[in-house]
Amino acid sequence: MREKLVEETARAFRRANRLLMRIIERKVSSTQVYRGQHQVLMHIAHHPEASQAEIAERMEISPSALAVSLKKLEKGGYIRRSSDVTDERKKHMEITETGSKVVAESHVMFREIENQMFEGLSNEEMEVIYKYLNQMVENLLQVQQTYSEEG
Repeated sequence: MREKLVEETARAFRRANRLLMRIIERKVSSTQVYRGQHQVLMHIAHHPEASQAEIAERMEISPSALAVSLKKLEKGGYIRRSSDVTDERKKHMEITETGSKVVAESHVMFREIENQMFEGLSNEEMEVIYKYLNQMVENLLQVQQTYSEEG
């Protein structure tokens, strides 16, 4: 009984996540920034002092994949990159006015989607969902730690 419930709940969770990602991707396509680049742009907006290495680590992507996204964002006029005055190997990223507009539009889009996703749920139900999702994250972090230790 529990095994089936776990399986069905996990399936529903994955389906909800896929639907959310599809909706977000469709919605942000109007910004003309692709999803991966969009995530990088949003990350830079929230962590303006982060280095490329830090961003790659936080986003759990390879430095080379990040470099490709940054190059496209720079070419599109969404960011500017400059070398650190004390260390030429370090690059600073700055969001341009065009990039800032995309970030602002995106925040509005995300709030709209989030409100629609949780429509019809009371504050109490939201608190329960929040509690359960955080417990799931903690469980998965422990699993991840176990895998990291194994190899």
